[in-house]
Amino acid sequence: MSAKETGFVSCVVYVHNNEKELEHFLETVYPVFERQFSRYEFLFVDDDSDDKSIDIVRDYFVSRGGCAVTVVSMGYYHGMELSMAAGTDLAIGDFIYEFDSVWIDYPSGLIGDVFRKMLEGYDIVSAHPSRFGSWKSYTFYKVFNYFSKADYDLQTERFRILSRRLFNRIDASSKSRVYRKALYATSGLKACAITYENQTKDRSIISNEQRADRMNTAIDMLILFTDVAYKVSLMFCMIMLAFMLVAGVYTVASYFSKHRPVEGWAPLMGILSAGFAGIFLLFAFVIKYLEVVLKLIFQKKQYMVASVEKIR
Repeated sequence: MSAKETGFVSCVVYVHNNEKELEHFLETVYPVFERQFSRYEFLFVDDDSDDKSIDIVRDYFVSRGGCAVTVVSMGYYHGMELSMAAGTDLAIGDFIYEFDSVWIDYPSGLIGDVFRKMLEGYDIVSAHPSRFGSWKSYTFYKVFNYFSKADYDLQTERFRILSRRLFNRIDASSKSRVYRKALYATSGLKACAITYENQTKDRSIISNEQRADRMNTAIDMLILFTDVAYKVSLMFCMIMLAFMLVAGVYTVASYFSKHRPVEGWAPLMGILSAGFAGIFLLFAFVIKYLEVVLKLIFQKKQYMVASVEKIR
């Protein structure tokens, strides 16, 4: 039997009404940590669940030893980004696993594979399913990667392992850790993704709160970490300029034409409509950008933790 890894490893798991998937997740993930690591901890971040998710966690670990288990209960629903930030802030490991979802569609050995890959000199190693879960995720990552200046392309990830050096760098740069994957991609540290063949799509239940949170996070990431707003604004400016040129040509042609149109309200209304649409779109981008900046600068307390319970 091979010797266990001696480095301290933290496992941060996001939980929000996952009672149907949690038991399978624990039975898959915990034995891997028990076999491979001599020192490790589990942190379950409960994002205001109203089911029996945390009871399942308590019941599972009550008769098992060998590691520290902590439940971090958020004061109210925060969404995945802030909740995971609360968990990683409490993690003390030299290496930190992040499980954004408890849905399992990968072989348990992949958990050890990403750790061994990190030992080759990487600071970020993620597990990437070969098939996307939805066309929305596929479209978002395509747009983000096209417009961003990240060190590597973002993609759908089931889980990842991160080095302590990564968190030290982010904290030293005074960046708010609310859009984790984008921050990791712009950290300047070496990253790698291991692709696995997922046999099934993600069938975990997503609440309306989670769906809205993911949508807001995606929009915020596009605004803060890409130049899509600038390029879209520039595109609308070019379209408005084209309308102006067409209107000018139309006016001159109409003036010298023998068959002058009696009324020119149709093209005029079209130009005005396009112009106002462009202006309002620009205002929307500016307002959204200012909203995000104000949130990051003036929101002193990023998250509120109701309790931290040491199960063992």
